Amino acid sequence: MENAYFEEVHRAEKGYPYINPDTGNLSYVVHFHDEAEIDCVREGETVVVCESGSFEAKQGDICLFMPGELHGFVSRGENNIFVMKAVVTGAEGQEGFLDLSKIRLLKNVITKRDAVYQKLLSYVQDIQTEHAGKKPGFEYAVNALSLSAFVEALRGVGFRAVTTKQSAQIAESMKLLRHAERFVEQNYMRPVSLEEMADYCNFSKYYFSHYFKKVTGVSFFYYLTVYRLERAMGLMKSTNHSMTEISYQCGFGSTRSFNRLFKKHFGVTPTEFRDQ
Repeated sequence: MENAYFEEVHRAEKGYPYINPDTGNLSYVVHFHDEAEIDCVREGETVVVCESGSFEAKQGDICLFMPGELHGFVSRGENNIFVMKAVVTGAEGQEGFLDLSKIRLLKNVITKRDAVYQKLLSYVQDIQTEHAGKKPGFEYAVNALSLSAFVEALRGVGFRAVTTKQSAQIAESMKLLRHAERFVEQNYMRPVSLEEMADYCNFSKYYFSHYFKKVTGVSFFYYLTVYRLERAMGLMKSTNHSMTEISYQCGFGSTRSFNRLFKKHFGVTPTEFRDQ
C-alpha cells in the first residue's frame, strides 16, 4: 500500500494499460490516480466507495472511474475482480479533447439492468482475450478496445462536469487522506489511538472519525490494520524474519491477532502465504 492515496504502484504506461485479470479479495482504501479505470467483478462481490457514495458491486457488475476520481473497495469475503487502468488523453499538443479528469460519470457501477452493460462487458472480455493471447498486434487491439470502452461509457452512462465547489471538496478530502497516510506511515509499528490521529489532523476525534469514514468508506482502524497487513506481507516477501518478529514490527499486539487478521483479510494464513 505504498502511497495508497495517490497510487504510484500498478501504473499504466502511456502506450499500454495496466491489467490484472485476477485480483483476489480486493480491498483498497480510497485513492486516486491519473488513469481511467474499469473493473469487472468476475466472482463474489465488493463495496465500491467513491465520490458519489457507497455501492454494492456483485458478480458481473462493471465499475468505472475517471482520472483523479476518489474511489476504493471494501471486500468482506472472497472475490475475483478484473482491473484495468489506462491513460486516456488526446494526441500530444492537440487541443479540444474532452478532459476526463474534469468530468464524472452519472453512475460508477454498471449492472445488467443498464442498457450499456452488454457492450461494456463485450469490450472487457475482448481486452482480456487480447491481453492473454498476445497475438501479433495485441497492443494496438487492447488500446483500441480500451478507448472504445470509455467512449461507450461516456455516451451510454452520461456524465457531468466537476463543479468548482466539488473540486474544493475533493481537495479537502485529499488533504485529510494525505495527513492520515503520513501519520500511519510514521507510526504503524506501535500502538496508535484515534485521539493521536485526530490531533495530528487538528480535528476532534469524533469529527475525524466521522469524516474519515465518510471519505473512505471504512473506519480509521480498519485502514490502519490493512496498512499493517500490507507491510507484513512485504516483509514476508523480502526477509526471512519469523512471523513473531514481523507481527511485532508491524504493530500487532500478538502473533495470534496477526494470524487471525491476515487470514480474514487475505484468505490464507501468513505461513501459507509465505509457502506459496
